[in-house]
Amino acid sequence: MRELPAGGIRPDSAHLAGLTFAAEQMVDRALQRAGNRIKTKYGLRDAPAKANRLYLHVDITAADCDDLLVDAWDTCHDFDYGVDPEKLARALDFYARALMIGRREPSRPSLETALKVMVGTKAA
Repeated sequence: MRELPAGGIRPDSAHLAGLTFAAEQMVDRALQRAGNRIKTKYGLRDAPAKANRLYLHVDITAADCDDLLVDAWDTCHDFDYGVDPEKLARALDFYARALMIGRREPSRPSLETALKVMVGTKAA
C-alpha cells in the first residue's frame, strides 16, 4: 500500500496543477466510457458526437449515472496522486455526474475548483 505524504495532501500549486491534469484525463476517459454505454443503451449507431461528448445530446438522470459511471474511478486507487484516493474518486464522480446531468462541457477551472473543495487541495 502506498503512503500519503505528511498531512495527507501536498498543498502547493504545482501539485494542484498536476492533479488537475491527471483528473482531467480520468474524467474524459469516464465520459468516453459513459458515451459508449449510451450508444449501446439507446442503440445509437450514428451518434451525433464523439463518445466523450455524447452525454450532451441525451437526457441523463442521476439513476443513469449509476450505470454509466460503473468502475470509472478505479485508477484513483491505482496510482499515488498525493491525495486520499476515496476523496478523489468522490470528487471526480460528483463532477462527472454534474456535467452529464447538466449537459455541461468540462473545463479545467471548474474541475480544479471541485478538487479544491472536495479533496481539500489548496494552491500555495
